Amino acid sequence: MHGCAQIKKESQEDIAFREVRTIEKDWLIEDINYFDMSIAQESSLRDIAQGHTQSAFTAQSYLFLRNREEFPFSIGDWPDLIADYAGENIEVIFKGNSSTPKNHIQLYPNPTDAQLMIELAIPDCEQLQFQVFDNQGQEVHQESLNNNATTTLDTTKWPVGLYYYEITDNEELIQKDKLLIVR
Repeated sequence: MHGCAQIKKESQEDIAFREVRTIEKDWLIEDINYFDMSIAQESSLRDIAQGHTQSAFTAQSYLFLRNREEFPFSIGDWPDLIADYAGENIEVIFKGNSSTPKNHIQLYPNPTDAQLMIELAIPDCEQLQFQVFDNQGQEVHQESLNNNATTTLDTTKWPVGLYYYEITDNEELIQKDKLLIVR
């Protein structure tokens, strides 16, 4: 080295993160939100949303809020989880459809910015569990739920974005759906 410091090369995530933050700052300066984004901003977010990073997740969330666009969800490598279900048909239920229509399950408001209400009335349930996963498949929240009751969940400390939740009874899937956190 000739007295010069090496310059670290920026990663794609660094560039995407900076671009998303620039767009968000522009919205603050212009006193607008994601509904009023420019065509150029939407195009930039769409490019960023094609990745599998935190910035891509943020861009996907803004595009979902504005246009109801959905993006493929990659759970990642979960060999131990999948091994438990080898040879079985696995059903993933989205958009509030339930494989057991007699169940009453409501999560509201969705999208939410501060509190999520979980209302349950499911016949013959024993141990209801509520789990929330981020777009990387990492569990971010888990708790036991009381049947025939409403539970209030504080989401104020959760980052803005799209999440996936599961409600299970004795490890049997009751419902799986999306949850959107906004500010």
